[in-house]
Amino acid sequence: TLHIIVTNDISGGTGRFSLMMGITTGAMCLGGTGSGFMSTAIARDYGDAAAFAALGILSLIPFLLYLFLVPETLPEYAKPQPNKRRKRLEAILHRINMQTRNLAEKNPFKRRDSRNKSQEVEKDSSADPPSPKKLELV
Repeated sequence: TLHIIVTNDISGGTGRFSLMMGITTGAMCLGGTGSGFMSTAIARDYGDAAAFAALGILSLIPFLLYLFLVPETLPEYAKPQPNKRRKRLEAILHRINMQTRNLAEKNPFKRRDSRNKSQEVEKDSSADPPSPKKLELV
């Protein structure tokens, strides 16, 4: 489960994995049992909505503690690195820009065959409109 993986990441190399598993498992068991007793007591005196709200607010405490006090467990290679992303994007955009420039500079009637040798494509003269002939005055 995720609990075991996070505990292993946090206690990795310390030799305290079993101790941390015992502490965290005990805390989860006590929290589950204690919340049941507490919600029953609150629901008897103040109603079900108050018990639900109280346990919801109480569950924010471990969430905030976990959010701010537990260290990040991702390895360095898996952490997002915006500088690498930006450099990669710039390289891709540069490559695209170079390709469009090369296309504009190339002869539009030149193509490459399967062996990457350039071949001139003959322009079909029948497709061109006839050029107007000059009339000579006599």
